[in-house]
Amino acid sequence: FRKTHDEQIKLVSDLSWYDYGALDGIKEECAEIFAASKDIDAERREKLTSAIAARCGHIERLRRN
Repeated sequence: FRKTHDEQIKLVSDLSWYDYGALDGIKEECAEIFAASKDIDAERREKLTSAIAARCGHIERLRRN
């Protein structure tokens, strides 16, 4: 394990198997799940869902390169 996502993802040597299309709508799906929690307010929900979407996008960019 590494301390950051960037360091961790560098450990993956082959992303050819990664199906980015399977994550279509992930931000909205996560927002819906987080909305069901009484412990996650709207601001936190947006930060979490944006971070998840950003990480998915980062992996897709790595896969394409």
